[in-house]
Amino acid sequence: MRKIARLNVRKHLNAIATLLTVAAGVASAQNAHAAYRDDVLTTGGIRNYWRLGETTGSTAADSKGTLAGTISSTGVTRNVTGAIANDTNKAMTFDGTSGAVTVPNASSSIVRASGDTELTLEGWIRVPASTRSVNQGFFGMLDSTKETELYFGQAANDNRIFGRLRVSWGGNWTLYTPAISANVWYHVALVYRRNLVELYLNKKLVSSEVGAEGAITNNSVTLHIGKAGSLFGKASIDEVA
Repeated sequence: MRKIARLNVRKHLNAIATLLTVAAGVASAQNAHAAYRDDVLTTGGIRNYWRLGETTGSTAADSKGTLAGTISSTGVTRNVTGAIANDTNKAMTFDGTSGAVTVPNASSSIVRASGDTELTLEGWIRVPASTRSVNQGFFGMLDSTKETELYFGQAANDNRIFGRLRVSWGGNWTLYTPAISANVWYHVALVYRRNLVELYLNKKLVSSEVGAEGAITNNSVTLHIGKAGSLFGKASIDEVA
């Protein structure tokens, strides 16, 4: 998760395209793993980065900030081959029922006295089926009572991923990707800056809305990976930032 300068987000997304070739759903390039990691870590404004490569223990490390997450004792499969070719830092698969990583008070990382109006949330998602009969949340923050939503999910019986943003005055926007396929890694990024919300899929801008305004001002909202709010997601997830 990051507060990010307007130019930096385009630089980072373009770097993904340069470093990685998305073919048959697998990002492949020689030494792509180190290049991708380093690109994320050196992008201006980055605050948090959960790589999800832990094979033991109950902690999901924050490779950039100090917001480590707690891995649930059930519903999580570790050491899954991730989105980045040749990467020994693996991914996690969540069962859609109980598995999740929980990061308390994560919104404090993006809130400032006047609220942040430039930020992005990104990561890789692979679903075992293109649709499910229930609503899903994959990762991010979802707490409607605190007027804070910044997450990726999928509506029941819909083969698209959506990114959703809700700011503290109640304004909300939901943007959708094109249809996705099962067992394919997709990079998703939801970007909010000034009066614009943008959704990227594999570095390509696929949806945007103009007229967005407001900020996330509540600093006590939990971020989840493998779910959002009370909505669990059945998916493999990698490299959340």
